[in-house]
Order: sequence, then structure tokens, then C-alpha cells
Amino acid sequence: MKNSRCKLLVTLIFLILLLSPIAVVAQGEAEVDDKRNKLIGYMLGKQLPSIHYSDKQVDDKLAQAAFDLYLKQLDFQKRFLLAKDADYLSSYATLIDDNLLRGTILLPPAGYDIMVSRIDQANRLVDMLLVDGLDARGGASMETDPEKIDFAVDEAELTQRWRLILKAEIMNRYLDLEEEYQAEGKSIDQDALWQEASDRISKRFNDFFNRLNQETLQDHYDRFFNAVARAFDPHTNYMAPDRKEDFDIHMRGSLEGIGALLR
Repeated sequence: MKNSRCKLLVTLIFLILLLSPIAVVAQGEAEVDDKRNKLIGYMLGKQLPSIHYSDKQVDDKLAQAAFDLYLKQLDFQKRFLLAKDADYLSSYATLIDDNLLRGTILLPPAGYDIMVSRIDQANRLVDMLLVDGLDARGGASMETDPEKIDFAVDEAELTQRWRLILKAEIMNRYLDLEEEYQAEGKSIDQDALWQEASDRISKRFNDFFNRLNQETLQDHYDRFFNAVARAFDPHTNYMAPDRKEDFDIHMRGSLEGIGALLR
């Protein structure tokens, strides 16, 4: 019975993806197809409980689990969002189940708007810290496990977190360069080597922020759909169409895993 239901869901999703992306292509990749997203969200909410082996229901408990996964995907290392941002987004948590079943999805746009702002702030902060220079002397401990830290309470705490992150990155690069220089028999000027390490880290983070700035609102919807799927079990995922592939591949989406397979 669940096999036939799964095939029905596959067919319906395929039709949605076949028809709805036409408007997206006409408007450009940066655009979002609201109808498509509403339909996919609705079908996840209505059909996944029927075909998934876990027999979980779309309720407040699953909604909270989906939100927790979404927030982790949004800022797992807790380098961008402040505690107040996470608190604000959490107000959408208990609405997720109702939003899915009504075909109205509110969390991805809210998460996107906040992240765009916070990524821009972090980018400017990192540039400022690197331009001002970070002293190689002195040390400070830093917890590297995101599970053991909270979101920063304010900008001052977040600035200090970034300062420690950058200093650790530069120090690691400095040690790598020092080892390379020693192996090649080159003389080492510590100040010059520290500056070289800093320059390389600056380029790395510049590339990092460039990649982050390419994320679209649709990416956030896809991240949300994946969180909903994974809330049923860790091995079920929503796989968004690859925008770099040809049009046929662009029109496909899938839910895959032990509990469900949607292609």
C-alpha cells in the first residue's frame, strides 16, 4: 500500500516540477516560484506521513524538530545570528505544521531576510578586523564545538567570537607556512610570515562570503523542505533540482532515504 502511495506522490511531484519551473526560467534563476513551493510544502505535509515507515504525523512535535534542523542548517557554527534572531525565528516553529498543510510557508523568507543582513554585517566585520590587524602575541581559549556554545547575545560578543576565529585561522596558516619555509631552507621573518598568513586568510574568507552571497531565497526554501523531510528521520532528505544542470534535470526534485524515495 505504501509503495503505491509513494508512486502517486512521485507522479504528483514530477508534474509540479515539470510545469511550475517554466515561470521561474522566464523570470530568471533569482526568482522564486511561490506556487511550486506551496505545492511541495503541502504535499510534504499531507503525503509524507502516509508513505513514511515511521508513521510520524505533521504536528507541533514534528514542527519543532523541523525548525531545530532548519536553524542548524542556517547557522550551524553560530557565527552570524544573534540570540535575538534565533528567538525571533523560533516564533515560527509551532506554525510549521499548519503552514505546510495550508500551503503557506513563512519561515524561509524570514530566515533569508535575517541571514542576508547578518552575512553582510559579518563580512564587513571580518574585513575591518583583518585590516586593523590581529596581534600574534597573547592567547585566548575558544570553544570549537558549536553544540557547546550559544548564539552571541550582542554584536560585541559576536565581534569577539570572530576575532578569535580569525586569529586561530591565521595562526594555523602561519604554522603551515613556517613548516614550508623550514623545509625549503628559507629564512623566516615572523612579522612578514604573519602578514602573509593573514593575507591568505583574508582571501579565503573573501571567497567564503562571495559564496554565501550567492544563496537565493529558493535555496532557503529547499533547506526548509530538507529539514521537514529529515524531521521524519535522519535518512530522509529533500533533494532540490540542480540549477547548473540542463532544463530536464532542473525540473526534478527528490525525497530519498530509507523511509521514502521521491525522484
